Amino acid sequence: MKAQQLSEEQAMSAKSIPNRLLVQSFTDLLNERKLIKSQPELEALAKKYDIDLAILQRVSKYVNSPSIGATLPSRNLNADGDEIVLMKVRIIF
Repeated sequence: MKAQQLSEEQAMSAKSIPNRLLVQSFTDLLNERKLIKSQPELEALAKKYDIDLAILQRVSKYVNSPSIGATLPSRNLNADGDEIVLMKVRIIF
């Protein structure tokens, strides 16, 4: 019970806890990580999300988030005259 209470208090706190992220923040971190081109940029990203650089590097080896790049939809009519909308996506891991 104490662990659950502590977890709830931390979740409601406005103060961030080092090396702990909400799911959306973690996804954002992983997406931003894909754009990193240098060590200083990686260090700045780790600092921005309040996560240790070593942990970020270790987690990045095993966990990633999909990136979806959409193109404009293609609209066609099938033999019955129904409109078919096709959209190609590119998924990057």
